[in-house]
Amino acid sequence: MANPNKSAPPGGWIRPRRPGPTRTFDTGGDLRPLLERYALNLLVATRLGSARDDEGKPVAAANRWLSSALATWAKKHGRTSSTFDEDLEALLQASKGRPALAGRAPGRLGRNVATLGTSFGLERAERAVLQFKVALLTVPGFDSVVDLIGPVTSGGAADLLAAATGESAARVGEALERTSALIDAGLLFVAPGTLPVEQKISIHRRLTDLLTGPSLTPRRFADAWLPLAEPPSLTLADYAHLGPTVERLKLLLAAALDRGERGVNVLLHGPTGCGKTELARLLAREVGAELRLAGAEDDNGFSPNIWERLGSLSSATRILGSSRSLLLFDELEDLFESSSGRGSASLRSSKVWFNELLEQSRVPGIWATNAAAAMDPAILRRFVMAVELPPLDEARRAAVWVRETGGELSGEEATRLARRFEVNPASITSAIRAARLIGSGRVDGRVAEEVLAGNVAASGAPPTKPPPSGLRYEPGLLNASMDLDVLAKRLESAGPSAHATICLHGPPGTGKSEWVRHLAARLQRKIHVHAVSDIESKYVGESESNLARAFERAEQENALLLFDEADSFLLDRRNGHRRWEISLTNEFLQRLEAARGVVACTTNAFDRLDPAVMRRFSIKVGLDYLKPDAAVRLFAVAFGPILGALDADATARVGRLLRHVGPFAPGDFATVSRRADLLPEPLTVEVLVEELAQEVAARKGSLAKVAGFRGGC
Repeated sequence: MANPNKSAPPGGWIRPRRPGPTRTFDTGGDLRPLLERYALNLLVATRLGSARDDEGKPVAAANRWLSSALATWAKKHGRTSSTFDEDLEALLQASKGRPALAGRAPGRLGRNVATLGTSFGLERAERAVLQFKVALLTVPGFDSVVDLIGPVTSGGAADLLAAATGESAARVGEALERTSALIDAGLLFVAPGTLPVEQKISIHRRLTDLLTGPSLTPRRFADAWLPLAEPPSLTLADYAHLGPTVERLKLLLAAALDRGERGVNVLLHGPTGCGKTELARLLAREVGAELRLAGAEDDNGFSPNIWERLGSLSSATRILGSSRSLLLFDELEDLFESSSGRGSASLRSSKVWFNELLEQSRVPGIWATNAAAAMDPAILRRFVMAVELPPLDEARRAAVWVRETGGELSGEEATRLARRFEVNPASITSAIRAARLIGSGRVDGRVAEEVLAGNVAASGAPPTKPPPSGLRYEPGLLNASMDLDVLAKRLESAGPSAHATICLHGPPGTGKSEWVRHLAARLQRKIHVHAVSDIESKYVGESESNLARAFERAEQENALLLFDEADSFLLDRRNGHRRWEISLTNEFLQRLEAARGVVACTTNAFDRLDPAVMRRFSIKVGLDYLKPDAAVRLFAVAFGPILGALDADATARVGRLLRHVGPFAPGDFATVSRRADLLPEPLTVEVLVEELAQEVAARKGSLAKVAGFRGGC
């Protein structure tokens, strides 16, 4: 312990107080006798009494707590006219240099510390340390006493606490060790290094309020330390895509609870918004257990630090006892320090201690993370079951739209919104809530769409997909290099065992991606759509892992896998300038060759593709701009609802007009149909053809106005 000496620091021994008021609590009893005992003990067992300032005066005499405690002692012993030094000498002789036990605090502080001590099995020295720390925090100005001591090491802190409380220095030292109940449970924290006492030993931010508040019961402590989770808002049907996995998780957790099995921890991992926390809540309800949150925010919104979270975990058994409970530790990645590369994150705490925590825990735990790939394999092995949750696919997102709107949105509208926004259920629910408030209780799909588009943009997420046109898809009008209907029929006839790797190439807007969606519907399969941005990562090796997971997930769910605009995977490796580009293409080659389902890729750069990649595709289909008669027919499909049925003369006029401004892609018609109701003038054949002409001009890179149709030709 750092002791004062004859050489006073600049400014004298009494340090300036920190700015701001000292927080106070009503501890339910008069703490002054206890605090005076602490002060007397420090005068007896430390060199505070012998410290002098620059003028040779006792430093302790200038401290109101030390001087008041000594004056009270002197008066009690009939010493009314003596000096500070004379009273101090009398105190030292009477105590024989040994501090007295401070004892239990009066009022509810003492009762609450006793209750907590019983629950956690705290020794007397551990309770004394806890009580002293609370008094130091709650009584205004009392911290000025320990301010006189100066910075201390861990050993010095133990000596100081032993001196103040009168407890054995050895027992107090044990109370501050990592394995003690106080530290292991996260009630107190001992910082490394040489620091002032207040910084060296800190208390869990919730504990002071609990110990100085109303009568503390084990249940009240459990609810504050490990709060109950909210009930689930999803159902088992929302996790049908996981197949039998959810049932296996239920059986595992139920058996662990029934048998009191140690070390049963499961890991749920997957991207943000895939439903990990909701699944944990659902599992708890299904096995008839309460779900407790390890290290949740407090009522004031303060997030716990890593040691507080770990402390709540290690104390779970003591707190929850024999209750039927599960523990949820969300955002497991908080335990790891981020590094620049994938797989290089390191655990913030002792790996041995953390592994023992996993193996010895009596309360089954559910751990959730977005970044399982960064975790140490030695830690991953401690989880008895790990489950990856994929992001919501289009069908599940559509189901959320329908459910959350109470059926106010049609299935077609819900599908359109699900296709546009690849978001989690919470984002959908928020947009619907806003739309319902705006619409006085009703949900307008267009309002919800605008709200969600704004929310997604504000979050910094990649731009949302353009909304599907609503244009009826007509695969028979596509200008393809092979009969797509025949291809679809052959794959249909193969049933669930259908296997094909398909590359669709051609100019933008010619219907490549939409045909794959059409194929998935015909095969009655889910479709997993991935853009390059979904796969590529700034971390070394992460892109290849993302690509592998995309193939594995599609195979598990027997889904059709579509890589939209997959040029990065397909470009000629001889032109690659970076090693990761070549590595990603190599990974794609291996996965494509081993694929056991239907995999499709679309590209606009067929002439620059890697020959080795192209050999892996069993089917290569070129799509080009529409043939003239197909363009006329698609015009009628797209704009018939606006113009009405076209007679022979009108059809011929459309054909003549379109011949002057083509070629057209189906996407041109979809774009114009989306904005048709925004055009200010009455819509005619000529107006719509001119709009199509503008699309063609923009696609060709020329924005010169195309004129001549509004007056006919």
